[in-house]
Amino acid sequence: MYFEYGENEILYLKNKNRKLAEVIEKIGLIKRETDTDLFSSVIHHIIGQQISTKAHTGVFNLDAVEHMSDEDAIRELSALKGIGVWTAEMILLFCLQRPNIFTMMTLQSNVGCV
Repeated sequence: MYFEYGENEILYLKNKNRKLAEVIEKIGLIKRETDTDLFSSVIHHIIGQQISTKAHTGVFNLDAVEHMSDEDAIRELSALKGIGVWTAEMILLFCLQRPNIFTMMTLQSNVGCV
């Protein structure tokens, strides 16, 4: 699904700013995809904002996490606002396929199941 807009919206934008009008003339109509899943959209934007703020300032390098030890990666990920140790461990386990991740939270929640 694409963001719906037409000539009225384009004309409005052109009239708001001369430089924007020039860019619109060069580029033309842009087909911009929309995210119809509200939950995934909220998650995407919240996490994107948290990471991009630190990435633009050079404080956080997401690409480097893949090459870090488990301990260093967990420390780096959990330093981001909104990401705790358990979430960092789940990222390592399910995204980076680190087979040696065993969380204390998992152990504690399964103790009564034996």
